Amino acid sequence: MAKIVSFKVTDLERAIITVIAHRAVLEGFCTKGNILNLRMDITATHVNGCPLRLADLAVAGQNNFGHDLLGISRYLNRETGQLGGHFHPRFSKPQEIVGYSHE
Repeated sequence: MAKIVSFKVTDLERAIITVIAHRAVLEGFCTKGNILNLRMDITATHVNGCPLRLADLAVAGQNNFGHDLLGISRYLNRETGQLGGHFHPRFSKPQEIVGYSHE
């Protein structure tokens, strides 16, 4: 059975994602007609395997902001919610390395 893509976020996360999407329209990274798709892409990415630092992304410089949004839009597998193509957003949360020790 195929995995169902989750879109479950907190109210705060939803609000920040909305801010990000509206900024994307203002800066020309997304059209107003595609804002819902962008919100869904960001949400799916954040919830399904690549948690994002949403507040940092919302205020990122234009180049880094565009890099992450365009990469997410291009490399998101909408059937799984996973990013492909070895794309890694600059504003993803650091992943813990299992078995890694600082010693």
